[in-house]
Amino acid sequence: MQLDDVYGGRCWEETLEVPGISLARKAERALELYQRQLLKIAGVDFVWSFEMRGKNDRINYYLVFATRNRLGMEKMKEAMRQLDKTGGYRFSDAHVGQDMLFREDAIDVFANRLHTHFMGKNVLYGDVDRFALCDSPFTNPKSMLIFLSKAGRVVAFPKAGCNLRKHSFPEESVEYLSFVNAPAVQFQDDLFS
Repeated sequence: MQLDDVYGGRCWEETLEVPGISLARKAERALELYQRQLLKIAGVDFVWSFEMRGKNDRINYYLVFATRNRLGMEKMKEAMRQLDKTGGYRFSDAHVGQDMLFREDAIDVFANRLHTHFMGKNVLYGDVDRFALCDSPFTNPKSMLIFLSKAGRVVAFPKAGCNLRKHSFPEESVEYLSFVNAPAVQFQDDLFS
């Protein structure tokens, strides 16, 4: 069967043959499974997908990029960004002459995803960098980390002998990052104090 060849076995059955889910959700699940399967290939470390839409602005297919090389992933994302500066990793020919490949970078949205993913953990910079490259429109995590730092939701711990400036995340100086809940805002009631 073709799906066995695409997915490298029959793993697709439990993911795709679920009664009652919409075709759109099935497509999302198929893409997620395909990306997971690609990451099982020896040496493949980075996978990213680009949403390709037709004239009716409906998804036609996904262009999936997989590589063993971090720099390759970074360069692919940069090349795609050159087509459109808005940040969403999708192409639509519904609006001829408006090649929209990326929706606007929403730092808050992706910073919140980053925070949720690592909440309550102490994480090496490389793990956060990998998340940024593979799970966000960014090629590095710095803008998301600055956003989270300003909200008190991430703390950087320096390597021995290094100093870190507030809201600064130089990879060579960061030992690890701690993702925490934002400190509670304390209100002072002047009438009752």
